[in-house]
Amino acid sequence: MRERCEMSFNEKKYFAYAYLGPALVCYVNWAVKDAVKRKYRTLYFITRDGIFLQQIADAIIKARGLSLKTKLIYGSRKAWRIPRTDEEITANFTSVMGTLGGIRNFDEFVNVSMLPCEELIDLVPALKPFKDYDFSETTIRQAASAALLKSDRYVARLHETQKNQIRGLP
Repeated sequence: MRERCEMSFNEKKYFAYAYLGPALVCYVNWAVKDAVKRKYRTLYFITRDGIFLQQIADAIIKARGLSLKTKLIYGSRKAWRIPRTDEEITANFTSVMGTLGGIRNFDEFVNVSMLPCEELIDLVPALKPFKDYDFSETTIRQAASAALLKSDRYVARLHETQKNQIRGLP
């Protein structure tokens, strides 16, 4: 007798399979072709998101019998997240794909701001009440981001810290 099988549908997995997968394969396929054309010997991918791209590249390289190699290198998210322009700072805190999406509390918000808590609140006093708010709510994240981005002092200080990081200063 056949057992009854419960099936479920996961929208996120289906979206990744049906839409993201083909886009990533096309992108990596282009990168592999371009690397071969330029006579590169190795393609480098940056952790964490690069792991999936590397796996796709490895499959393409193997299927085509190419001598191209791939390597995974470490790159901290904080290092890659350093915005260079005011537009990038704004995008970092306002876009859907910015760094605020998964934030759940004020400490995580402070971490994304790239400044210590005390200094951040000194520069943007309007953020002090947000210490007790639930950042899993989109409206809270948006309101805190708006307060942050309205602060010319914060933006100026962030630019100063970026310049110091580039120079290797604290």
